[in-house]
Amino acid sequence: MIARDLIKDDVPPIKPFESMEKALDWMDEFRVSHLPVVDGNKYYGLVSENMIYDCNEASLPVSDLNLKMSRPFVFEDVHIYKVMQIVAELKLSVVPILNKQEKYIGLSTIKQLMSFITNTSSVAETGSVIVLEMNQFDYSLKTRLKKSGVDFSLSDAYREVETTTYHKHCNKICGV
Repeated sequence: MIARDLIKDDVPPIKPFESMEKALDWMDEFRVSHLPVVDGNKYYGLVSENMIYDCNEASLPVSDLNLKMSRPFVFEDVHIYKVMQIVAELKLSVVPILNKQEKYIGLSTIKQLMSFITNTSSVAETGSVIVLEMNQFDYSLKTRLKKSGVDFSLSDAYREVETTTYHKHCNKICGV
């Protein structure tokens, strides 16, 4: 799973010559607090609601924020865990995604990221997690399950070391 898989066209980027007021309207409409500033496929950076409110002049073009604009992004071939890291560290509502030539190819929102993770992992599936707590040297899992009447088979790749052999080996090494 890589960043390219997360790209959606739900939130359009804002152009540098468009007004900060329009950027605020789009942020409100698409329920994000950041928008990428893009002209063609050239990525300039992210503009945030806070930057615009700090400017106090919403009629000016977004390009007037150029000195303050941050430029976070991820490359299209990074793993989605890196995307999650960027979102968490920088508290972003959108993550711009660029190709290797640093050309803008799209973005992903937090909502899209979480939806993708939920749909691709076991989060949406029914099931449970079983936690077994026992002393390390008490029994092997196979022995424990046999005693409780559970029928199972192990793959050939699994090799079980008998507990008694393990204890003898440990005792020999430890000098007991």
